[in-house]
Amino acid sequence: MSTLRDAAAEYRDAGLSVFAVSGKAPLTKWAEYSRRLPTQRELASMPWNRATGIALALGAVSGGLVARDFDDAEAYGRFSSEHPWLAAQCPTVHTARGYHVYFLAGKKTKTINCPDGELRGSRAYVLLPPSRHPCGIEYSWVAEPLNLISDAPLVDAAYFLPPTHTTPLHGKNLYTITHYINYVTSVDAMAACIPQKQGERNRCLLALARRLKSRPEYAALPVEALRPMLEQWHAKALPFISTKDFAVSWREFSAAWRACRPSGLLSAAATAATATPIPGLSPDTPVARLAALCRALAGPDGQFFLATRDAAKHCGFAGPMQSLRAFQKLAALCLITLVQRGTQGVTGRANTYRWIGGENGD
Repeated sequence: MSTLRDAAAEYRDAGLSVFAVSGKAPLTKWAEYSRRLPTQRELASMPWNRATGIALALGAVSGGLVARDFDDAEAYGRFSSEHPWLAAQCPTVHTARGYHVYFLAGKKTKTINCPDGELRGSRAYVLLPPSRHPCGIEYSWVAEPLNLISDAPLVDAAYFLPPTHTTPLHGKNLYTITHYINYVTSVDAMAACIPQKQGERNRCLLALARRLKSRPEYAALPVEALRPMLEQWHAKALPFISTKDFAVSWREFSAAWRACRPSGLLSAAATAATATPIPGLSPDTPVARLAALCRALAGPDGQFFLATRDAAKHCGFAGPMQSLRAFQKLAALCLITLVQRGTQGVTGRANTYRWIGGENGD
């Protein structure tokens, strides 16, 4: 059929390895096309007059595409309700019974049988629109992609597997994991913040928030935009953490994100703060610079947090102990008050203060 042949040629030009099928049976020796794209001549010479569909060879030959085959609409409905942000991004085909959902894998992914279908990867194939199922129903795009490879997100395969499904990886029962980088994720930051044993969850969440906040492209994002990334982090961290409830980690990450300041903000605030001196303090001294910085950092409720080491760095103190004494002096002058004491250590939390000195220090 010329319509199928023309559609197959368009798919091939888009970098997809395709071949003719009748029903679901290949009409050519397709093993070769699981390793390379067919030439234009090879594609044109396939018996399209006997074909009822176009098959796509998955895996590296087609840009790393993987397909999740949901057997019925109910199974796909569960997936789309649990991960609406992901369902909205993945190119999806309406099949005779259910749906094919396409995404990219960062490494070779084998076919995995699931209770509600399959995860199909290397050395497997699926039918593309406008193929016709043996029952007579035509495959169709839910929303036709401009380019299947470029429109498919690079995403963690664990999202497409049942919650209890695990795959052996380096001798441990872990999810089959690639990387989710199509959204607002920083793979390097996340990989460096995965707990390796129990007791590291809180520290790693704080470290992740700090790493992401230090990157200009993420610093201004609302925390809600980072939820998909936190779900990815949680899936990777599950084998190593005792607190399994995602809601707990999400709540703690959200608090850490709102508390963290973008990299460079302290320097900018310290520079700008000294433009308006604090009455009663000798100008251009470390204590005066600290007071001006505290005033600049204060939120609508007056609260802010500032580590002694950061105060020493940006205000000119000899070290953290000297800046701590300066904080105590500002408290004695009724310019600030301690709200919550922080924790010690390299990954500790800074003290939280409230500015009570007034906008102009009066």
